[in-house]
Amino acid sequence: MPNLKLTNLVSYRNYFADIAEKHKSIDGYKWGGKDVIRKDNRNDLAARFLWAMPYEQARYGDKASDNVNKTKQARVAYMIVPDSELFADEDTAFDFCEEVIEQIIAKILVDKKGADVGGVWTMIATTIESWTTGPVEKKIGSTKYIGWELELNFIDNTNLAYDASKWN
Repeated sequence: MPNLKLTNLVSYRNYFADIAEKHKSIDGYKWGGKDVIRKDNRNDLAARFLWAMPYEQARYGDKASDNVNKTKQARVAYMIVPDSELFADEDTAFDFCEEVIEQIIAKILVDKKGADVGGVWTMIATTIESWTTGPVEKKIGSTKYIGWELELNFIDNTNLAYDASKWN
């Protein structure tokens, strides 16, 4: 992964799966839209999991005459089961989830700087335009999950070169 471009769906999914595997406060990883989570059996969900949702669209912008940027919005949520439905316990859960999301943001920033990983220079070669976070709640079966969601825009240069061989 020397030059990881997170506008590539496979790289994006695998990057957050790796984060879920390495972070001590994350016990599971889910990939997919809301219907994937709804269809899961409650027994299949960890009490603390990271949930990455696929991109819904791409925006292309011509920032310079010889350069086209592709922007995709990522949505990742960290979800936990609070100790109880008391407001104090839910507030504590929201605060904890926000701390984990902020650690994920910090990890992304470290990965953007790059590092020597087993003799290979590894870095995220993607521009991050904006960050938005906020609380989320989701009822899965009879279990209420509390979480914090991160929305961020990944921007990569893209080659939209016309290939005449693909046209009649």
